[in-house]
Amino acid sequence: AVAAGNAALAAAGAAAGAACRTAAPPTAPTAVARDVPRLKWYLRGWVQPVVGLMPFSGVFLLQHVVVNCWWRSQAFPLDMRLVAVLFLLTVITTLATGALATYAALCAEDHRWWWRAFLSTGSC
Repeated sequence: AVAAGNAALAAAGAAAGAACRTAAPPTAPTAVARDVPRLKWYLRGWVQPVVGLMPFSGVFLLQHVVVNCWWRSQAFPLDMRLVAVLFLLTVITTLATGALATYAALCAEDHRWWWRAFLSTGSC
């Protein structure tokens, strides 16, 4: 569901960007090519999407306990406010993971940052 939300937001951003007129660059480009720095180990390949699983696992375990109490009809102080709080925790965790992963990729000058941002939040 989160990946579908990311895809919808990416499509909306692409449509909004295509509708805008292009801005003139603030400086003239140089003819000398700039070296692209090598990525650190934590920004390569499979590591970045796995980062989203760590903060999400805490929220998932709490959700698992709540749903097990529903299914087994056990006594658990449960109302819809708790479910709403769990949903908000999931949304906040997903947003924070995406923002931090994108910030790390941009600080490392990763030119493929958009794929890493999409995959890190999709892992939540």
